Amino acid sequence: MVLFFLGVLGLLLINTKNLANQVKEEISFSVYLSDQITPFEINEIRNFLEIDPVIKTLNYISKEQAAEEFAEVIGEDFIEFLGHNPLQSSFEIQFHASFVTIDSLEMKKSELLGLFPLVQEIVYNSSVLNVLGNNFSKIIFVLIVIVGFFLFLTMVMINTTVKLSIYSKRVVIKTMQLVGAPKSFIRKPFVHRNLWLGVIASILTIVSLALMVHFLQTLFPQLNLMNNIIEVGVLLISIPMISLFITGISSYMTTSYYLRIRTVDAYKF
Repeated sequence: MVLFFLGVLGLLLINTKNLANQVKEEISFSVYLSDQITPFEINEIRNFLEIDPVIKTLNYISKEQAAEEFAEVIGEDFIEFLGHNPLQSSFEIQFHASFVTIDSLEMKKSELLGLFPLVQEIVYNSSVLNVLGNNFSKIIFVLIVIVGFFLFLTMVMINTTVKLSIYSKRVVIKTMQLVGAPKSFIRKPFVHRNLWLGVIASILTIVSLALMVHFLQTLFPQLNLMNNIIEVGVLLISIPMISLFITGISSYMTTSYYLRIRTVDAYKF
């Protein structure tokens, strides 16, 4: 149970980070061009942007295309009313999430304005980016604290369960020791038994998490729960490692404790 809830919190942390990255990559960086720009100069800017590794998607929107899209939005032909097309051609850019910060976008804005005089204006929503960065940072920090606390709680609960299990067999341990059984011989079945329980618990946890993710992905495909398969894989591998480490260490130390105490003390508990 505790391993399952630890896995759920881990998945929540991973996908909160992925959601933040998806939102960052949806922020539009609009590069508006002067009406005097030529097709050659447009291609020059396009070629420069296409080789930039921080750019994820690049889309050129001509004056005519911008007018058509705006007319669809407002539901009427505004060019006929105004007598001209006031809209500008532009490049719509989305960057990779790792690049999307206020400082990075401002540097990119200054670079483009400096290199291309016919770039008239560059617009992006800095206020949304600020709010997004602050809020998601706080959420991720809180989740990390909760995961850390629950990891500690998991260790305590598994350790306590193992201790109670071996405590109930303390008389058997001392009896085997009295008849001359070596400590390693006595300790071995307790360690093996709890390790197998850890393996079974890990398998049940991984299967339960996989079924939960499949169910949620089927109901809400827009969540993209498996968008980062590497981090999810690391999480699923970590669960049996945590389980086996805690059960193994706890079994060994608890059994060793009852092997060390006097026989008379084993009956005092």
